[in-house]
Amino acid sequence: MRRPFPLATRAFALTFLGMCAVVAGGFIALNTALRARIKEGLKADLRLTEQRLDEQDAEFNRRDRDVIATLSQNASLKAAIGLSSEQSGPAVRAQVRETIEDQLRDLSRDVDFGLLLVINPEGTVIASVGANVEEDQAQQFSSDRSNGPWLVRAGHDLYKVTSVPINLGDENLGRLAVGRRFELSPPAAHGYAVLTYRDGIVESTLPNTENAEVARAIRDKCHHQDDGCEIDAGGQTYLALEMDRDWVTPDYTLLRLASIDDAMRGFTRGLRGIFIVIGLGGMLMAALVSLLASRSISRPLANLAADLESSGETGALWNEFRVDSSTREVNLLAGALNRAASARRQVEGELRKAKEAAESATDRLELSYDDTLGTLGAALDLRDNETAGHSHRVTRYCVELAKRMSCKGELLKHIERGAYLHDIGKIGTPDAILLKPGKLTPEERKIMEQHALRGFELVSEIEFLHEAAQIVYSHQERYDGKGYPRQLAGDSIPLGARIFAVADTFDAMTSDRPYRKALSLEAALAEIHKESGRQFDPAVVNVLEGIPAGVWDNIRNEVSGLGGSLVSKRADLDAMVSWKKDDLQLTSKCVNIRESGMLLESPGPVALGQEWELEFLIPTSSEPLKPRVQIMRKEPRGIGVKFITLTRNARESIRRYTGATVKEAVAS
Repeated sequence: MRRPFPLATRAFALTFLGMCAVVAGGFIALNTALRARIKEGLKADLRLTEQRLDEQDAEFNRRDRDVIATLSQNASLKAAIGLSSEQSGPAVRAQVRETIEDQLRDLSRDVDFGLLLVINPEGTVIASVGANVEEDQAQQFSSDRSNGPWLVRAGHDLYKVTSVPINLGDENLGRLAVGRRFELSPPAAHGYAVLTYRDGIVESTLPNTENAEVARAIRDKCHHQDDGCEIDAGGQTYLALEMDRDWVTPDYTLLRLASIDDAMRGFTRGLRGIFIVIGLGGMLMAALVSLLASRSISRPLANLAADLESSGETGALWNEFRVDSSTREVNLLAGALNRAASARRQVEGELRKAKEAAESATDRLELSYDDTLGTLGAALDLRDNETAGHSHRVTRYCVELAKRMSCKGELLKHIERGAYLHDIGKIGTPDAILLKPGKLTPEERKIMEQHALRGFELVSEIEFLHEAAQIVYSHQERYDGKGYPRQLAGDSIPLGARIFAVADTFDAMTSDRPYRKALSLEAALAEIHKESGRQFDPAVVNVLEGIPAGVWDNIRNEVSGLGGSLVSKRADLDAMVSWKKDDLQLTSKCVNIRESGMLLESPGPVALGQEWELEFLIPTSSEPLKPRVQIMRKEPRGIGVKFITLTRNARESIRRYTGATVKEAVAS
């Protein structure tokens, strides 16, 4: 699982990244603005440079026209041209052409022209020097054009051509066209020039490796873009601006290019150090602000988390959180936690009281059940004179064996109750059979053996005795499966019933009967050992044999002293008791105590039905007992109260105290 980041780290990272994004956005915006300004500056420079070049071209063109006009007045040239128009034979025309071309060569010695042509009135080139004009190229000069200048291709080169008419009197003999070789020149330090012909580059000052890429970009992005366009080529971004020149014919396009990247680098070179300082300073400021912001957010939450963690470790509710943080949301959270804690404390207090009341009610109910069961057991014992005290002794024996076999809690309670009620089914057995002094007949024994089923049917109808009913049903089963009523064997017999079988036999052997005296402890254990694995569970027999004889003697003495009753025991208690009710506090002395209540000397004016909080010490408890009681009766000896709420520990302390006191009384 990925480890989560602390809130302070997350807050710092988010704030820092946000501020860095703002700083970066500022630099990007500044760069965009600079780029736009530089782009406008480049446009202005290109147009200004082009304007100057136009002025220079206009001056050159004017001079060229003057020179050409002078050349066109040459009498020898006019005579040769006139002779050419008069001859029709090919051989004569060829001689005349050579004559005209010789005249043109003579004229070109004194001027700087790379191309001279004579064009007849029909637009046909009749002579040329300086370049070989192919037949298809000659058509460039045959169309009706102005005197120029204009771009034409002759041979493999481009020429910027200017022409003037050749007249003899009023007769036009044709035109004299002269041209200089065309060459591009960059308009500025960061500029380039490109001449295209029908979307293909014919002249360029760019590196050759970029021409094809530039041609595609111009075709895709710069078609009729009067305000210029941006193209990318060779890792550079260029501003391309179309130039409107008089000598550029419709098939040609002249563009001036300036590198925006070079211009940006040149402009920012001096500002680079300043930008680095500003950037580092901005990042440092962002880090500082982010750190302060993260601490202001995380510290109050960290304090809350620490308090909550501390309360989680100690198990105690947290104290009141401070709500004076500089962060409103943290104050809201602290207030909510305070309200939750208050509500939780209130609910826990109510639950504690409800739990104590429920435990007290449960204990009183169980005590009532046990009193009822004890009375039933005592009644059965009284009905059968041979078994006086038998139910109580067997129950105590079963509990002792069960405890030593690690039985606890509810299981121990079920065993105790099942042992009390094991012979409850004998209620339906006729006295003639139950009290018969002699041996029972088979029919009478069959009726007697029905008491286990009859007892189960009686007890199983009571919800809290369901488990105890299984002991009543199975207490006559044998470990080898030869018992009754279901012939259960081994572990299929409930554990409580297996324990009872040993305890019942042990009590019968060690108790006096009208027809025999009680066996000694050694003799009884020997007889039971013989039946281990047949009538009895060997595990229970082993536990029985390991219990000291004094334990059994104590149990028999206690049962004899109590007369076989299970009614809760009462014992004198010499203790001072504090009474508390609202703001009223009283004191009195305890007379006696039992599990269900106390008899106290009158503390003063109290009324029946009132509820009080008591506090007193008892020898079997290391801490004061603090039950809630209700006044039930007034008698000459004092005030009788019953326990409303009493913790289990307190009830066990009272039970131990009353039991030990009765035991001492029996011994004395």
